[in-house]
Amino acid sequence: MPGMDVVVGLARASGVNLAWLATGEGPMRPGEEEMAPGAMDDEFALVTVYNVRASAGHGASIDQEQPLSEIAFRRDWLTQEGLSVRGLAAVTADGDSMEPTVKDGSLLLLDTNQRELAGNRIYILRMDGHLYAKRLQRLTDGSIRVSSDNPAYADEVVDRDALDSLDIIGRVVWIGRRV
Repeated sequence: MPGMDVVVGLARASGVNLAWLATGEGPMRPGEEEMAPGAMDDEFALVTVYNVRASAGHGASIDQEQPLSEIAFRRDWLTQEGLSVRGLAAVTADGDSMEPTVKDGSLLLLDTNQRELAGNRIYILRMDGHLYAKRLQRLTDGSIRVSSDNPAYADEVVDRDALDSLDIIGRVVWIGRRV
């Protein structure tokens, strides 16, 4: 372990903050601000991609919700879409029940600030410990229809008195996939 005088000398010689050199935390250089989560620069924002696969099929278990990587989105597009970086997360779709809209392996950007149902849109939801990407629609009797875009999968209806078993994580606002 080098002595404090050596560490201070290294920080001065390289023009970096002593705290950053010692811990890797905080701004690297004097006068810089530390980047907040989701920050990248004025033009792009970073969104965390989680190590989670949302089933677009029969249901995937949630083993762990660990950050896997990040993906950059243009800030002007996010603003245009009315999205806040702080509420965004990305997960991977697993299965074929939402095809042709969502293909297996697609990256789904979800807005966790949008948990209230609006129209007939795709949401990420948790039911019985499993994570799903499904189309949700509130029915006139207060129940919710959970449907797939693939006609091979039957719709389900969650009755009004069982809605506490349905945890809406957020609305899918963007789908990315390989062609």
